[in-house]
Amino acid sequence: MYAIKFNIIFKYNIFNKGYNMKKVKIKTSKGAKKRFKITGTGKVMHYKAGKSHILTSKAHKRKKRLAKKGVVNAVDSLNIKKLIPYL
Repeated sequence: MYAIKFNIIFKYNIFNKGYNMKKVKIKTSKGAKKRFKITGTGKVMHYKAGKSHILTSKAHKRKKRLAKKGVVNAVDSLNIKKLIPYL
């Protein structure tokens, strides 16, 4: 009888202080994974908008500027790092 009560306590984590508990893995957001890259120093880089279509009306200098990656704002980068924890 005692063994059954003991198993129930550990099964439902009643009075359980971290024993026999599995750590939950955080899922990576697939959309964020495709859109953002993290540099070696920890900055989050993003692709600039406006370089997918109607390129004939845009200047060459503007298209070159849009081709480069941009740095995400520090406030937004904290939220993005939560979406991609293992990159």
